[in-house]
Amino acid sequence: MLLMASLPVMDTVTDTFPAVHQNGAAHRESLDTRSAAAVLRLHFYHSSQEEAERSFLSYPPGDYVAEELCIDAAKACSTTSLAGTVVEHPGRIDCGVAKGSESPVLDDFVMSYLFSQWRNDFVNGLVKIPNSHETQEECLGMAVLDMTRTAKEKHLSPLDIYHTISYKSFLPKDMRAQIEDCNFLTRKRIRFRFKRFIQQFSQCRTTARDLKLKYLISMESLEKAFYTETFKVREPSSGQLIILVAADSGIQWCREKLKDSDEELQTLCDFPDVTDISIKQASKEGAAESRVVTINKQDCKTLELEFSTLSEALSFVSLIDGYYRLTTDAHHYLCKEVAPPRLVEAIASHCHGPISMEFAINRLQKCGNKRGLYILRCSPKDFNKYFLTFPVEMYDAIEYKHCQITRSASGEFNLSGTRRNFSSLQELLSCYQKETVRSDSIIFQFSKCCPPKSKEKSCLLVCRSNKGSEVPISPSLHRHNINQMVFHKIKKEDLEFMESLGQGTFTKIFKGVRKELGDYGPIHQTVVMKVLDQAHRNYSESFFEAASMMSQLFHKHLILNYGVCVCGEENIMVQEYVKFGFTGHLLEEEQELYKHLVEAGGG
Repeated sequence: MLLMASLPVMDTVTDTFPAVHQNGAAHRESLDTRSAAAVLRLHFYHSSQEEAERSFLSYPPGDYVAEELCIDAAKACSTTSLAGTVVEHPGRIDCGVAKGSESPVLDDFVMSYLFSQWRNDFVNGLVKIPNSHETQEECLGMAVLDMTRTAKEKHLSPLDIYHTISYKSFLPKDMRAQIEDCNFLTRKRIRFRFKRFIQQFSQCRTTARDLKLKYLISMESLEKAFYTETFKVREPSSGQLIILVAADSGIQWCREKLKDSDEELQTLCDFPDVTDISIKQASKEGAAESRVVTINKQDCKTLELEFSTLSEALSFVSLIDGYYRLTTDAHHYLCKEVAPPRLVEAIASHCHGPISMEFAINRLQKCGNKRGLYILRCSPKDFNKYFLTFPVEMYDAIEYKHCQITRSASGEFNLSGTRRNFSSLQELLSCYQKETVRSDSIIFQFSKCCPPKSKEKSCLLVCRSNKGSEVPISPSLHRHNINQMVFHKIKKEDLEFMESLGQGTFTKIFKGVRKELGDYGPIHQTVVMKVLDQAHRNYSESFFEAASMMSQLFHKHLILNYGVCVCGEENIMVQEYVKFGFTGHLLEEEQELYKHLVEAGGG
């Protein structure tokens, strides 16, 4: 059964994105156009209220597959298909920032959208935060980050923003009300402290992107409920329960009357423990709308939870199903009622998800690079493209080719360079397993598929911050035992070495330039690059741990850590360039100067 969206009656609306005609014809109309037709609207979060009011997708009457609506929304936000595996998920992925900031999943478009979404919910009080002094201090710190980010995007100084926009507009709604209720002296003291912080941050040379990332990480540590979904259910032996689902903790519960107490939550199970889920109608009288969800676990035990409506049951099951694919097995569904149609199609075609070229080649190498072997995979960048990756022998060496398959708006599939269209991936593969294909003067036949393995570790799975390194980030990083990676990954081509600044204990230090594309064009930033010496490769774990720790520290007296570049055997830590050197060097020079002055003065 497909999950459909029923459309209420409302006025025709306007959107700011191009028309999409793949899923019930998302469309745009002029502001003056009005009709009595029923229409569905998908709204988007944006950094400004003006953009938010005019940014949405609109759909005419009809039935819609939820997965296709998510894909339309992801395209409108410029989100790639790899990141779309997270975007389509119905809950919040708290581990996406803390563990995956160096991953393609959290590219600039995804992070900017997440920032807009989370900031909107935070500032408008949609998530309640603890009323404590520590929380208020954290909120003020986040407001400083947000105001500094706004200044950088507008090419102004943070003080300019401070004098034109009230600092309270960067704080949660409830906290703004609390400040308004304070006496004049208290309000003045808070305003003075905030201004002092802004003055200190005026010299901050970090980018708007880094400030957004720090804001998201701070948001996660501020309040766990921000990314926890809650359901009210009935359990046969325990009565009314509150079920909480979160990425880092799995499925937990507490009694309804104790939900606001300090009693610890009880764990029902984690996502990898689930084997399958079923939904059935409750058998008791007067419960026509109630549904019983049965969760079967690996220990052969079952959990039965009764939901008051079918929609709540489907929402809960799709949440668990999505988290399962993000954390355990990207190519499996737990319940057919919520299985995404494209996933069902991919499983039938032995198609991998949007794995990277590196992972595809690595998998073919493990299978021996046999002639006729191929991998079918979704494009990491485009929702409607696929690749057939296969090995070929060229001059006694193995090379890899990638034939592109395109999915048309009507749902037909075409292998690039051919004229024939097919109604399904299975039909296309069945044809070319019997016929030969020519690519760059190479004749090849797709004779044996290399399908996804059950619970295969790949770049499609998300590492959770409290679960250790469940998933390898890249085959080239297997040699490192990295439990936490909280830093941005920088490409080698974005770095330019200039001059040597000396030698550290385990690293060679260089001055250089980091090139990146900002919101208003290319940015060239002077940086310090610490290259781990090949003779000290056994210290790589400490190298990454140091980079992770430094990436989480922000202070005016500490240099900023921009990220790490991993290229082959070369590991490079990229840091803020300090014009007059480090404090240690300055203290050594001052001490030496003092020593000479004492000697010159005769003791």
